[in-house]
Amino acid sequence: MHAMMINGREAEPVEIPKAVPGNGEVRVKVMASAVNPAEEKVMGGEFAGRFLHAKNSHWYWAGTLPG
Repeated sequence: MHAMMINGREAEPVEIPKAVPGNGEVRVKVMASAVNPAEEKVMGGEFAGRFLHAKNSHWYWAGTLPG
């Protein structure tokens, strides 16, 4: 599965294992994801130490449900 990993002040493409949905969850095939100004500031270190980073930093995306 393709992903972008934030490494310090840069983002780089990486391959990660395909997520397996748990009970009551679905896996979404993301077709597009946006990086907004707040995420750029997080990558730039401006918010360092102010909050914990979530596994998925992208807040806006569009995709489809497999089926």
